[in-house]
Amino acid sequence: MTQRGGILTSLHVRPILVERVIAAQLGDPTLCRIRGEVESGTRTDYTIMEDEALVTRTRLCVPRNNDELKREIMAEAHCSTYSMHQGSTKMYRTLREYYSWPHMKGDIAK
Repeated sequence: MTQRGGILTSLHVRPILVERVIAAQLGDPTLCRIRGEVESGTRTDYTIMEDEALVTRTRLCVPRNNDELKREIMAEAHCSTYSMHQGSTKMYRTLREYYSWPHMKGDIAK
């Protein structure tokens, strides 16, 4: 998957983290509903990738209520040599290229 490769290259995200996001998607009611709409063709603003990842544009959808997973993603980005933490705005700009979740900017600022 091109998008996933981009995530790995830019953030050095461990493949297991991406796999955990995909597994969490499958257990999230909202993302399951969106997945069903994509599969039925009634939703076109999301895509299901070959590895079953649900994405919006090129961004991997992270379940809204999985705070542990979101913290892990932020920690990975914070420690990445490519992002060199320069504040929450910089981290948000970096992460929003690869991930999507409701209230993402506020979660990063916290």
